[in-house]
Amino acid sequence: MDKKTLAAFVALLALCAASFHAADIELSTSMSTFAPNGSGSFEPYDPGFGFGFSVTDGLLEHLDATISFDRDPAGGNLLSARASYRTSFLVISAGPSFG
Repeated sequence: MDKKTLAAFVALLALCAASFHAADIELSTSMSTFAPNGSGSFEPYDPGFGFGFSVTDGLLEHLDATISFDRDPAGGNLLSARASYRTSFLVISAGPSFG
């Protein structure tokens, strides 16, 4: 790797690290004994496992952005992105969800 490529990589890495200095990263797991099996019937003795991953970053003083992926054994997969505007008495949140 030449010096220009290395310098560009280090600059890009520093830029990415600076933009995520206050990001919240959340990882969770879940287990449910009420999930459908392959044939679609519910069998409470066969537990299902899921997980969730979320990254939240404060863009401005009152504006937050969240990207999350959740895998629920009963509900399936959910991918969502949210922007939230916060005041002292109100939170307005909007964004797409797929799943």
